[in-house]
Amino acid sequence: MIVVIEYRNELIKVQSKRYKTVINISDKVISNMAMYVQNRSFINESGGVLLGYKVKEQNVIIIDDLSLPDKEDESSMIKFVRKSISHILKINKSSLNNSFCIGNWHTHPVSNPTPSLIDLSTWKKELSECKSSFGFQVYIICGIDGFKVWLGEENTENIAECFECEKSEGIYIDKFKCIER
Repeated sequence: MIVVIEYRNELIKVQSKRYKTVINISDKVISNMAMYVQNRSFINESGGVLLGYKVKEQNVIIIDDLSLPDKEDESSMIKFVRKSISHILKINKSSLNNSFCIGNWHTHPVSNPTPSLIDLSTWKKELSECKSSFGFQVYIICGIDGFKVWLGEENTENIAECFECEKSEGIYIDKFKCIER
């Protein structure tokens, strides 16, 4: 799990060893998701879409924006469904800047988040129906103490958990060395 203690205008780098793909998640995305953490019993699940792009000629995905929950979305303690047109409008607006929808995020009211059976079923359906230009979808679940990232391959519908890339003195070392947890 990736535990973010303090936000300091930095990005987080995670990697899927299986797909040799690095995902850079901007501080803007991390801090926006953190605003919706379910750390109180009365807070409902929240979520939205992840926006970004793939770096040409490299296996690097940049997540630099996201959509936020809207009052028209369906939300309860254990469920979030995007219903608001605001998510589509955000995707359309981001496409003007060469960004596109590359996955989705939502919260879980637990310390160490894992995908539910409903999450996995939804992700597999999205992988079979929604094709991106680079063949992957990114999924983030935010828990109380941190968040986890998964990368789904559209051709096979396989989903692999990603891990934070190795750091030394706060600096990422090598894009294909990860901390296994």
